Amino acid sequence: MNDGRLKFVRILKPGEVYRVYGYDARFGGQYAVGGGYYVTDIDTHIRYETPSKEKLKLVNGE
Repeated sequence: MNDGRLKFVRILKPGEVYRVYGYDARFGGQYAVGGGYYVTDIDTHIRYETPSKEKLKLVNGE
């Protein structure tokens, strides 16, 4: 964001996957993907999935 406005950087390609570090409700909702970059939540284009409980256990060393 620049001065409270969105700044276009690029269009994501189909199948690109990003880790999400946070969520901001401004501008219809945006996922924080690191480095100061956000992906705008557009229902017809973006799919947000949480990891399964089994994968979380592996990551957390349980």
